[in-house]
Amino acid sequence: ITYPDNEKGKISYGTQVDEYTMRIRKNTISNKHLILTGGSNLTGWKIKDNFTIFKILSNKKSFNEFDIINISYPGWGANNILERFEMTPITQQSKNKSGFLVYLFSDIHFERTCEGENFLRWSNTSPRYEIKNRKLVKTGYFKFTWNYTIFRVKYGYQKLIAGITNKPLKVEANLELRDDAKCTRLVT
Repeated sequence: ITYPDNEKGKISYGTQVDEYTMRIRKNTISNKHLILTGGSNLTGWKIKDNFTIFKILSNKKSFNEFDIINISYPGWGANNILERFEMTPITQQSKNKSGFLVYLFSDIHFERTCEGENFLRWSNTSPRYEIKNRKLVKTGYFKFTWNYTIFRVKYGYQKLIAGITNKPLKVEANLELRDDAKCTRLVT
């Protein structure tokens, strides 16, 4: 993953990942796994690779007993993480049957999971889940949903108005999603 340069254009940031966008450190003496998952903050967004949580833990002797598996990715919410677990079971990544899962949760994950406007603007290929008969069921991807179609039209209108009025376009996070019982139940 290569991130944009900082404001001054002097520092480039990058995070080393495998072909599945994961970072895995397997240790021959390990007997547990430590699975790290979340969004950009756990991935190492705009942090030099040597300073990411994954690299720091990988270099600590006290974590030698763990296979360290970081499946976090910038822009992810609970829906993306669930899809990753469904597609790539951790049992394929570590020989160890016991361990820990750390999910670094941010309140923006409500918006990322429940089709918030700011999120749909740039991540319409995220998986969409619904609760049916008390189970999570994948129903496709956001880009094929009614809400995304409405948002695409709305955003296009906002962009047009911004161009006409010559004022910068601002799209705020939908904070109401945090208080929505349906969304909270889905994320939980």
